[in-house]
Amino acid sequence: VPISVNLSIQEVALVENNLTLFSQLGLIVQVMGDESVVIREVPLMLAKDNAEQTLRDMLSDIREFGQSSLIEDRIDQLLSTLACHGSVRANRSLTIDEMNALLRDMERTERSGQCNHGRPTWTYLSLDKLDKLFLRGQ
Repeated sequence: VPISVNLSIQEVALVENNLTLFSQLGLIVQVMGDESVVIREVPLMLAKDNAEQTLRDMLSDIREFGQSSLIEDRIDQLLSTLACHGSVRANRSLTIDEMNALLRDMERTERSGQCNHGRPTWTYLSLDKLDKLFLRGQ
């Protein structure tokens, strides 16, 4: 950054019409001429991505669908990967304090009922079901 990008006149017009969107997503783009722009800033989480290609992909989405969620999707994917790598793995023993802290964190977290892969993180078992599992009352 900065990265000069040559675009068509139509693409530059799309950039001009969507500067606020790009800015809200952390992609700061400046129009330099009829067929060129400069990418001044990119979101830190996407610093290793190809900024020019990201811009071109977003413009393609905007042209086709009228909007683009490309940056949000890439950031969500990165955060999901980080969450997965930082999660408690199977067969790892937790102390009672760690278990309680994890449950309190889950209570404060949106959509904590499933992991980023869509698997449930907890399930409800009635007393009857627990009794059946442990052969109680028989």
